[in-house]
Amino acid sequence: MLISVLTISMALVESALLLFAPELGLRLFWGLLIPVAPLLLFLAPGLWRQICPLGSVALLPRDLGWTAASARIPTEREGSILRWVGLAALLALPPLRPWFIDKSGLATFLVVLVFSGLAFFLGTRFVGRGAFCNGLCPVHFVEMIYGQFSRPLRLPVRCGSCDSCTTACVDVHEGRALDRGQDIYRHAAWGLPGFVIGWFLIPQDLGTFPLPALYGPTLGGFLASFLVFAGLDRVLGPSSRRGLVRAAALLALGAYYWFQVPRLACLWTNHLCLG
Repeated sequence: MLISVLTISMALVESALLLFAPELGLRLFWGLLIPVAPLLLFLAPGLWRQICPLGSVALLPRDLGWTAASARIPTEREGSILRWVGLAALLALPPLRPWFIDKSGLATFLVVLVFSGLAFFLGTRFVGRGAFCNGLCPVHFVEMIYGQFSRPLRLPVRCGSCDSCTTACVDVHEGRALDRGQDIYRHAAWGLPGFVIGWFLIPQDLGTFPLPALYGPTLGGFLASFLVFAGLDRVLGPSSRRGLVRAAALLALGAYYWFQVPRLACLWTNHLCLG
């Protein structure tokens, strides 16, 4: 409960900055919190799951005793639907950032508010983290892909006791959670490097109709990357799948910081960023 109070309090402070001091709020959110997240997911996904504000919101109904009496574990079909929606959100939202989300404290706040509302609602209807944290949350896919390199913690660090809310729990099976999941995780991993590279190739001049410029590089990159790894999988066989997923994860992480570090240097030193 204490962790939830602390993380939600910090989220409320950041939300206030986004609304009332947007320049500072945007700089902290997009220039510090988000860039640090992939590295934290890679090095210590268990720590991430303890401090993630949305995770705290998802568990808030349980902590406050507001979970419905009929709350249950998501069925396999429900879990699959939630994960597909989460993957769709992961592919749909980041390309919109250069258009207006990155530039507007209100827009960033509304995105966070919507997902906070979804996390809270699902926390009242389903047991534990199974519906939001292990389903609908877009970050879940990145967490699964990067978290495969960590050592297993062997305990549900935030849940108190395990209620088996999902078959691929990062808390219990940190280093092996991806192996216990569905094909959707592997396919997302294969497409992630191209998606990341494509995002950084979005042109600054979006034109009068920006959607092709936003989604062309990202979704095109995702598809190209997926096809490359799918082809390698077909040639090398199922025994290579774990290695291919790990290679895709490392390529995506390396590409992200290759492009992101110079941007962050420009942002925090107030230098003119070219390109």
